[in-house]
Formats: sequence, structure tokens, C-alpha cells
Amino acid sequence: MKLVKKMKGFTLIELLLVVGLIAVAGVAAYIAYPKVQAQSRANTEAQNINTVAAGVKNLYTSQSSYGTANTDLTTSLVNAKVIPQSMVGGTVASPTVNNALGGTVMIAVSDYNGGSGNAFTIGYSNVPAAECIKLATGVGENFNRVNISAAAALTAAGTGTPGGTTVKDTAAATPINSVQVATATAQCNPAAGKANIYFTML
Repeated sequence: MKLVKKMKGFTLIELLLVVGLIAVAGVAAYIAYPKVQAQSRANTEAQNINTVAAGVKNLYTSQSSYGTANTDLTTSLVNAKVIPQSMVGGTVASPTVNNALGGTVMIAVSDYNGGSGNAFTIGYSNVPAAECIKLATGVGENFNRVNISAAAALTAAGTGTPGGTTVKDTAAATPINSVQVATATAQCNPAAGKANIYFTML
């Protein structure tokens, strides 16, 4: 008489359990990935903004002012190698500065708190909501004034005298010494889905 050997293997329930666990892990990764990417982009741009600000201050340290209000400093800063090379595009004669968020960057002279050409403003366009709030509340603490608007394009005048809503202003009649998180969150979520942020520093 032949003995039948019982085959060992996975049962259907065990296979379904493994497939279910893999599916749950995949969904969790799918949900978390955009948040991780947004944080990574915000960190990169925060570092770029701080690098540009430090470079501008260093370049103009021996000057009594940054120049005439609303003067676009972008070309001179690119030529002086103040702007990280990863942000520079265009041609040598007409360089452009772009952020990793799909928008442009402008740096212009500003009049601040009654001064004349005593400050500069870094304008970032087309900033998605997730990155906007991270930049406004993170990097914004290093600047004297932070404005957020839903405008689509940056101009030298718009950068030099930013519009939109002021979420921080250390020289206001009633100083706003820290970024107002609730206001910044509301302004970072315009109907168009993206915002412009203006960082002004003495």
C-alpha cells in the first residue's frame, strides 16, 4: 500500500493576508510620499533663500544702501555668484533665477520702515500650499517682513514693495515679530492653489 505524502504550502488565507499587508504598506507609502517630497523641496528652498540673503548682505556690507527702491538685483547677484548655480537659468546676458517649485525668483531693492534702499526683498512665485506655509513659518522668521499674495507673476516693483497680506512685520505700527501662522496658512491656500511669498530684510 502506498502512503500519500501530504504537501506543505501556504493556505489561501495566508496568501490573502500577505497580499493585504503589502497593499496597506503601498497605500501608506503613496499617502506619505507627497508629504515627504514637499518637505524636501521646502528644505531645499529654505536653504537657497538663506544662502541668497546671506550673499546679498555680504556683497553690500560696505555700501550705505542696496540702491534705488525696486531696482532688480537679480543679474548683478548672478554675476557675483551669490545665487546658487542650481537656481540659475537663461543666458549670461539675461540670466533668470528659478525655484525648484516651478516658479521664478526675483531679488529687488526695497525701502523699509522709512528708509531709502535700506532693504532687499526676495520674491518667490508659484509656491504650492504645502511648501508655502513651511517657507513662511520657517525661513520667514529670519526676515523683517513677510508678505504672501496670490498674484501670478513677480515684478521688480512687486518685489520691492510687496503686495498681498503681511504676515510678519517687525517695523509695523503694531509690530508683528513672528509669522502669524493662521494668516499665513490662509494666504498660502489661494483659489489658484499657489501663492507668491516676499521676504524682506534690512
